Amino acid sequence: MKTLKFRPTSARLKTREGKIAHPDFFAKNRYKEAKELLKKKNTMDGFSAARISADIVAGSRADTHWRATDYAHYWHKLREPRLNEKELGKLEIVSPDSLQKSFGIKQFGWGNWVTLEDRQNYLAALHIALEDLNKVLKFNNNIGIGNNLTVTFGARGIPKANAHYEPTNELINLARYHRDADGSKFDKMIQSGGIGSLAHEYGHFLDFFAGKFLEKNIKEYSITGGISTRKDRLEVSGKMRTLADDILEKIIWSKPNEVHSKYYERLLVFLKKNNSTSDYYLRRAEIWARAFEVFVFWELKKQEIENFLLVKSKIAYPSSVYLNEAEMKKIAPLFKKFLAEFKKKTINK
Repeated sequence: MKTLKFRPTSARLKTREGKIAHPDFFAKNRYKEAKELLKKKNTMDGFSAARISADIVAGSRADTHWRATDYAHYWHKLREPRLNEKELGKLEIVSPDSLQKSFGIKQFGWGNWVTLEDRQNYLAALHIALEDLNKVLKFNNNIGIGNNLTVTFGARGIPKANAHYEPTNELINLARYHRDADGSKFDKMIQSGGIGSLAHEYGHFLDFFAGKFLEKNIKEYSITGGISTRKDRLEVSGKMRTLADDILEKIIWSKPNEVHSKYYERLLVFLKKNNSTSDYYLRRAEIWARAFEVFVFWELKKQEIENFLLVKSKIAYPSSVYLNEAEMKKIAPLFKKFLAEFKKKTINK
């Protein structure tokens, strides 16, 4: 598929807050022998081709410091079941260029103090996550939809947000782990920052990309209605917009416009109990993204896969905020129809 060129418009959307947990903090690293290979300059050359603003400047003090730092590899711990040695070996020297070519990603970016070690771990983990995401989407590995999605780590951050999506730039940013968190570096990575948020942010990407480019409407920039908290259907023409209405209606209502669903009632109780004055959890785009995140979780679960860069562990999906398994089973067929239509208008076009 050729790269699509579109005129950007201004919009910005923050995502949820919260930490995640993963029980496997102590798995041993069996691949330290690759560290010398990773130090070679040609391994890191791909970063320059994928560099955007907020990167480490070549030759700078930060660059010199991190090139002198030893590497540890823990990216393979972010997925269960673990990959076999042959699969792992291919990912030891993954580069931005290889990810761009494999998954149709536009470019990558890094915060100034994301170490080369962290870069390599995030990149390798991202490669596995995108492969697993494709198992759900069935997008023929064209996750970036013809080089229209940018992914950054520890850059362009929003205060208190573990991750965010920028509709203007078709950009997902995952926050770097918190240095002051407890435990080893892997513990910090799995418990803080943007780990576990990729599927959620990709849900926003699908929402805004479809509304911005595929089924345009002057009144509704996204197919879900974005930050709107309205509970009735938007009734905007377009097959994907209609499917988005169907999904959100089924999530919000037990009987349309008369009786709230049990999920929505739980959500209202949660907000009241926490004395929340924010409408964040009630925004249509956020309800959609949380539902898509759970959809990815359960679809991977059927394949006996858990990917902790894509989604959180099951214990981190409280039913007060997220759909439970029974509720998702009713929504999943609609998400599959939406993805098929999205693919038809982009990848199969």
